[in-house]
Amino acid sequence: MAEPLEEIALVLERLARELRHVIRGRQSAADDRADALARASAIRGTPANVAALVAAGTPVDQAIDQVAASLEIPAETVKAHMARQKRLDDDAARAERDRSIVQAAAKGWTNAQIADRYSVSTTTVSRIVRAAYRVPRHEKGR
Repeated sequence: MAEPLEEIALVLERLARELRHVIRGRQSAADDRADALARASAIRGTPANVAALVAAGTPVDQAIDQVAASLEIPAETVKAHMARQKRLDDDAARAERDRSIVQAAAKGWTNAQIADRYSVSTTTVSRIVRAAYRVPRHEKGR
């Protein structure tokens, strides 16, 4: 009768070892996720960090290298992130300009007046205003 109890004890011991292994793995995975989130957060701040160093008189390339070294990432990653951020900022500025052009057209300004005010061509003004009235394809037929 001692034999079945010993087998049960061995099975329970093996299950306990496996459970400890699974728990360690999950903790490790959670730690990895936390590290990745912290790293992503730090990388998002790179344009501001580089800008602060440049404002303090550090040459741009040197500022990028310093930020990359502090985050332990390649300088190319910092440059790529900065380029992406610049594209996003340019898109946001363009969207704001387009919104202002459409508002001016709605107030009755002529295309020539709008073009002169925003330093764009009358063709650009026409394109932006037409686009504002265009119905997106997914909404056609509703």
